Amino acid sequence: MQTPNPEIHATTGRGCDECTLPGQDGRPSDDPETPPQRPAADRTPCADPGRAPVDDRRRQLLDRHRDHLRGSGLSDSTIAAAGIYSITDQDEAREILNWGGDGAGPAPAIAFPYLGRNGTANGAVLRPDEPVVRADGSLAKYESEKGRPSRIYFPPPLLQPAARLADRSVPLLIVEGIKKCLKTVQTSGALAVVSAQGITVWHDIEHRKATKGWRPHPDLEGVLLPGRRLYVGFDGGDTTHNVAVIHAEARVAQFLMDVGLDVRLLRIPFPPGKKAGLDDFLAAEQDPAAALHGIIESAIPADPRASVRQVAESEDRGGAALHLLGDLSFAASLAVGGEALFDVVAAELQQVAKVSKRTLAGVVESFRAKLRAASQAKRGSNGAETSPAAIELRQAAESLLRDPGLVCHFQQAVKLLGLIGEEDVALTILLSAVSRKMPRPIHVVVKSASSAGKNYVVGRVVQLAPPDDVVTVSDLSPHALHYIGNSLKGKVVVVVETVGAERAEYPLRVMMSEGELVTLTAEKVEDEKGCRFETQRHVVEGPMAVIMTTTRGVLHGENETRILELNLDESVAQTERIMTEQARAAAEPPGPDDVLVQDRLRKLWRTALAMLAPRDVVIPQAPELIESFPRTKVRARRDFAKLIALVQAHALLHQFQRPVDDQGRVIAVNDDVQAALRLGRILEADVPPRLRGLADQLLQAFGQREFSPPEASKLIGYAADAVRRLLRDLEGQGLVELVNSQRGSLASTWRVVAPRGTPTKEETAAKGEDPAGASGSAGAAPSTTNWAVATGGPPDADKHPGERGAQ
Repeated sequence: MQTPNPEIHATTGRGCDECTLPGQDGRPSDDPETPPQRPAADRTPCADPGRAPVDDRRRQLLDRHRDHLRGSGLSDSTIAAAGIYSITDQDEAREILNWGGDGAGPAPAIAFPYLGRNGTANGAVLRPDEPVVRADGSLAKYESEKGRPSRIYFPPPLLQPAARLADRSVPLLIVEGIKKCLKTVQTSGALAVVSAQGITVWHDIEHRKATKGWRPHPDLEGVLLPGRRLYVGFDGGDTTHNVAVIHAEARVAQFLMDVGLDVRLLRIPFPPGKKAGLDDFLAAEQDPAAALHGIIESAIPADPRASVRQVAESEDRGGAALHLLGDLSFAASLAVGGEALFDVVAAELQQVAKVSKRTLAGVVESFRAKLRAASQAKRGSNGAETSPAAIELRQAAESLLRDPGLVCHFQQAVKLLGLIGEEDVALTILLSAVSRKMPRPIHVVVKSASSAGKNYVVGRVVQLAPPDDVVTVSDLSPHALHYIGNSLKGKVVVVVETVGAERAEYPLRVMMSEGELVTLTAEKVEDEKGCRFETQRHVVEGPMAVIMTTTRGVLHGENETRILELNLDESVAQTERIMTEQARAAAEPPGPDDVLVQDRLRKLWRTALAMLAPRDVVIPQAPELIESFPRTKVRARRDFAKLIALVQAHALLHQFQRPVDDQGRVIAVNDDVQAALRLGRILEADVPPRLRGLADQLLQAFGQREFSPPEASKLIGYAADAVRRLLRDLEGQGLVELVNSQRGSLASTWRVVAPRGTPTKEETAAKGEDPAGASGSAGAAPSTTNWAVATGGPPDADKHPGERGAQ
């Protein structure tokens, strides 16, 4: 037998007498560091130093590369079994990586054949001696084949028999690198180990692109078995300090738990200020097998509910809870787990350690803030995240924006998020959110009776907008907007219940009309000239889109003309639909898959809406719209502007599908106009349908006679405060009038204003009719014929007032 060449070592993947340790029968060795060997007849000898190396150049391994692999704890037999070799030819490296052009490939480099489950190579991953420097300054330590789908790496069958992968009783470990995978398999035969190049490649990416759905990577079929114990082994240090890795680890864990696995997270010891992969950690240990067993035994549960149970079992619950709240992994698991999981964990933590839901929400939000900061720090020159997951998400979002059924996808999304009906209202709210990027945004107010779900409807839509672009307030002090900061430009401001913004009505109105808020204040100045007061100019930049909700029939007159009014469907039929869905959800509660789908929908739409550019819109059909638009009232000047804004917002939403002129402006098409006309029908209504229905109910009960707020409250079933607000709203529409104002609004009396065409007492008497009906005496039934003239339709006594008003 020839002596191996000291510089170039031939590794065929089958071993040789000089490169492998004894083991002639192909069975696993008792030594965890010694993999099984093929029979002697299958071995290929090392290259003869007096001759050229083996003809296949990819079977060469430079000594310095072997030393590097040994430094990671890999034995020569493991290196041989994995078929690892050296690349010295730059053209060959470029060919392996499928790099186009004539540039040099990254060589010299270590080549790791990317093995499938049966041991066959699916290309190779290269580790260049001189890594390429990325645009963000980081080093590309490993290079994979360009244009090739990501694959899962499996150790060669000589090291890990295929039966081990399919055995549910054998715990499974996932790591993020080939060396880590090989070192772990070499150390212990009690685990099944697989790897991917990175921390995010665990799902079927092509399936995700095609369907926007999620499923496990096809290479993992028959491996991710429900009930199986699974360990996630990302680098130590990263899993405690790197929020991006912690977030990715939580996502992987949640994905695997959704598949049905019992997921645990390894915490690999690491030197201060550094990080350590599983291979580095095991290579530094005197007894690698015992060290691996130790970190396996101390792995933490990925399920946050299990962490709460550990707090409950602790003797010092308060201390244990405090430690848990400081664990970034725990916060990350709640951040990716969805609202349902958060609510469950919050309730359990409140019970076992008196931790409030608000405190827990603060912990999650703090983690998200750190994640956003880390994301900003790792953005490329164009401001976009460069991670594979972020690139994939943007690609899916662009496909969505280019889909002709974009609006249908939106309606399906909000339906999956829990919205029942209200398709046009939801779409109008979406267009308002999109219009935040327009010079003249669309402001909307959603009106309905209490408990009709107006805030729920707004919430289902607004959660699809980028969170950083949404400002939600429930109360505004008179000067809150003046000191909110220097810019609200491009934001969506959601005012939950207009009553909370009453004190800031004027500055809010100015922001909606003028697109900015300018304030002059006298401020104390101290400098070398002394102490004095000077006038300072503060500008809050806009424009912004405002979305409000209210139970009022009408708003302040000046605000009303600036805002597009949306009334919810308060019909009995809609109530029945909502109750039916509530009953269905109670009988079939949403499972983990449903929560996962909702989370993905939010991410997809947030990314898509963030990708819309603030571009001008041209409407060639605009002159034709004037012909059919009512113009009898002065407010038509603003209402027509609202219709134009709806067309612009619809075109802006579809900008990836619309033609563009030579100035880069989006050109609206007929679909945009028709959609705006359908949504803008409410601009033609003189009286909100809901108020019209309530006035109709009061007229039927009281006719023209006076009534008190308590009487009205008893009739319509509203609380006294709500009735007083409704009466003021009805008065603003000219439907009722205050007859007798007494101290204390409950003592005042009101009367329904006689609809146009209602006969007077004299006219009724002249016809020989009983004037009681006209005077509103008790027991008289009011005429409904003339009310139809005033309100656009006859009352229908067997229907809900909101349903009548909607007709």
